[in-house]
Amino acid sequence: MKKKRVLLSVSKYIVISLIAIAMVLPLIWLVSASFQGPGEIYQIPFQWIPKNLLFSNYVTAWKLGNMGSAFISSICISVLYIVLHVSCCTLIGYVFAKFNFKGKNILFMLVLLTMMIPQELTFFPVYGLAKNMKILNRYIGVVFPFCISGFGIFFMRQFSAYVPQEILEAARIDGCGNFKAFIKIAVPLLKSAVAALTILAFSFIWDEFAWSKLVLNTPDKLSIPIMLTTLSISSTNEIKISELLAASVIAMIPVIILFVLFQKQFVESITQSGVKG
Repeated sequence: MKKKRVLLSVSKYIVISLIAIAMVLPLIWLVSASFQGPGEIYQIPFQWIPKNLLFSNYVTAWKLGNMGSAFISSICISVLYIVLHVSCCTLIGYVFAKFNFKGKNILFMLVLLTMMIPQELTFFPVYGLAKNMKILNRYIGVVFPFCISGFGIFFMRQFSAYVPQEILEAARIDGCGNFKAFIKIAVPLLKSAVAALTILAFSFIWDEFAWSKLVLNTPDKLSIPIMLTTLSISSTNEIKISELLAASVIAMIPVIILFVLFQKQFVESITQSGVKG
């Protein structure tokens, strides 16, 4: 019986390890290929450890792709989006979880229905609205359609439901208003969920391309995903594959850094089914 348990445990670790390798392998290939020339990238078998590290790929990618300006634009867009999205979704999700009002269930069902509508279908009417609001070619114009999302509201509602009602009632008895109770009590208890939503929001807006391409049209405001397209095709219709891979690695760095910083809270939000009282 003990041998079977050991064998089962070893089998699980082997399967998990194979899945992890399959997921990490493309990333390792990307980093390795970014230091190689076009001729080496297509070589068979592929050289996982390059003989000569071509750091010039990164220098060229940074200059040709105007990555400095793109980084500033993407960071401004990301910060604005995270503040608006996380704040709005956390507050709305908390209201759905802790307050009763007429039409609450119907309204929440409508929120969930928005998750089934492809965002691309809303681009044309939202573009007209953004044009009338005169927010085209502005950072607020990029984040405008995504400030509130059905997923974000649903995500925060599920966690807000586990905030102990007794603590909130005690705070109200002590003279704490609803909004103050939300800020002082609920938000600290929801910090793991807020951290997870922050990572998801950042990953989304950092890689967002279609709407940004539609809204932004001046070189100094283009985000990183748009700038990467400038490395895809040159004036001779030749793909700068080495520089494109190097720029892709550069673009990944902020997402990895953010995940490392909030890794503990992100894992807690996934593993916890509620908030500890």
